Amino acid sequence: MPRLLPAACLLLCLAALPGCGLFSRAEPLGFRTYTLQGVDYADGVDIVREAMRKYALQHFGGTGITWDPGTANLMLDPVYDGPRRMKLYVHFVPRPPDLDLEMLALVERVSSGKNGGAVGWVEPMMDVPLEKDVYQAAVNELLARRTAPAAPAAPAASPKTP
Repeated sequence: MPRLLPAACLLLCLAALPGCGLFSRAEPLGFRTYTLQGVDYADGVDIVREAMRKYALQHFGGTGITWDPGTANLMLDPVYDGPRRMKLYVHFVPRPPDLDLEMLALVERVSSGKNGGAVGWVEPMMDVPLEKDVYQAAVNELLARRTAPAAPAAPAASPKTP
């Protein structure tokens, strides 16, 4: 009986670990919402597209970005890292005077079906730190545009004299 008590305590502690935050439960896949304050739709799309372009160039050596105006979706073309691929989706939702960005950074692993497993892209996971990095890049781009000095006006054309 005394040996069963430590084993029971160990099992109880292991069962309680996910609830204490030491080992988090798997978060369901889905879009997370980030807000750009005081930004309209057209400016927000331009800001996020430019921020994603700069971020992709700096971190991945560049990659394509696909824009679908009909669905208000911006997608970073897949980035591959060995057997993993990452895709980033951004959906724009106007909430005047702000703009909500619904983001999903999806990471999957390719499987060849060995040992009776699935074939194709498996084990989908969210990359929330990547979403937050891209959102921060968009905020930085927004702040840079708001604090940039205004471009000087072009000089007026002088009339030609014969």
